[in-house]
Amino acid sequence: MNTHGGQLGFGQADLAGGMSHVIEAVIQLRGEAANRQIAHAKRALVTGNGATLSETTALVLGGEQ
Repeated sequence: MNTHGGQLGFGQADLAGGMSHVIEAVIQLRGEAANRQIAHAKRALVTGNGATLSETTALVLGGEQ
């Protein structure tokens, strides 16, 4: 679920979005996302792809249990 719009609604991770996808994941795990908060968020998956070399990345984050 893209709680802040994802690449279509917010911008690509490389150019327009920057670290915004990682920041949103951290906000969700901290429980600080207000009306877009995922209940009981414990893990987050952040992915990105594209650019010149068509690289693909994945980051898994976990909050305190």
